[in-house]
Amino acid sequence: MEFILFLSKIDKEIIELINKSNNSIEENTAL
Repeated sequence: MEFILFLSKIDKEIIELINKSNNSIEENTAL
């Protein structure tokens, strides 16, 4: 169970990083 929670935490961090990168790309293209 702890291993699954650990993986889910990593997935959330990766998703957040992807969202941040997508937002920055959208902002750059808007300029």
